[in-house]
Amino acid sequence: MKERVLPGLLLGAFLAPAATSQRALLDALDADADVAVCRWFTAGFEEVALPGEGEVRGVARVGSRLWLARGEELVRWSAPGGKVEARRPRPDGLRDLAGGERFLYALTEDELLVLDPIAGVPVRTIAFSLPDERHLPHAVSVHDGVAHVLCERRLYPVDPRSGAVGRARVFPGRRFGMLEQLASGGAALLRLNAMGVGGAIFGEASPDDERWRLRWPQRCEELRAAVLDDERMFVCGRFVGGREWWAGVLRPGVAPEGPPPAAVTLRIVARDRPNGDVRWAIGPSGFDDEGALRRRLAALVANRKARGRPPLPVVIDVRAGVRVGDVRAAWDLAVSAGAAEVRCPPLEAFARRAGRRQPR
Repeated sequence: MKERVLPGLLLGAFLAPAATSQRALLDALDADADVAVCRWFTAGFEEVALPGEGEVRGVARVGSRLWLARGEELVRWSAPGGKVEARRPRPDGLRDLAGGERFLYALTEDELLVLDPIAGVPVRTIAFSLPDERHLPHAVSVHDGVAHVLCERRLYPVDPRSGAVGRARVFPGRRFGMLEQLASGGAALLRLNAMGVGGAIFGEASPDDERWRLRWPQRCEELRAAVLDDERMFVCGRFVGGREWWAGVLRPGVAPEGPPPAAVTLRIVARDRPNGDVRWAIGPSGFDDEGALRRRLAALVANRKARGRPPLPVVIDVRAGVRVGDVRAAWDLAVSAGAAEVRCPPLEAFARRAGRRQPR
């Protein structure tokens, strides 16, 4: 039976001093839970819990409401993290969602399904035919009344009334692949990929506008996004190697926070997750066994003490696939090596996330 996070345990832990509280949280949380989904949350990223279960196939804003295709459902939100107002079965073959001024659009292999923005039921079907017969379209976004369909590195304008396909815009460089996504709903059509937000493709925002250029702290395996307004974007995804989806409202120009410079950063990487193995790294040095890691940490502590200085704090950094139990073991190992202070920045954000109850 899995452990359950008890609100009382979390509250009591937060009332304790910071380091003690985080170590207490490690005992209160499920040892098999994935921590890495929260490693980059900052003041500019307002985390929300996703309704429903399963893979996220699309998100779209229509007016003040947000639609989410997750698992076998279409879910209508009053706002990100707000009340679930409606649920409907997901249309067959849905590959992405897009929001226009009046309607919600669902992309399939060769059709745009026009859906009622309140009820989520089909109003009509618009067939289209792309010149590229080798690949399937995988993303759609509506901007200035035109549906822009992404197929590999070609962006096709499609008339959402007639299905007429215009001349493609071809992006140079490496092919887009399935991880390239679009986001609209504000002043510009934005290009996103597994590494971050690549800026505006066109629209009122300049392609050189640095507000909409940022990198994720880790490569994403899945990604969906919708612009809420000129200052906010709803984005959800799953990091490579991660099991859980993260989601939240992102403000442009906010970069992930890194560890403080005066600290020993201990990175944990999931190497062979089916066998439960992880490896550790301090700077450029990697470690495959706990004994070698403990000796390295102990040497760093001894070196500081020999110079009459207190040991640097140990900051635990995590990658996708790392679990609470891995952080717990690394924490205790650092303490046994003589570290006077150990911290894990994602931990409190993870505790807040785990303490929430997803709307069902």
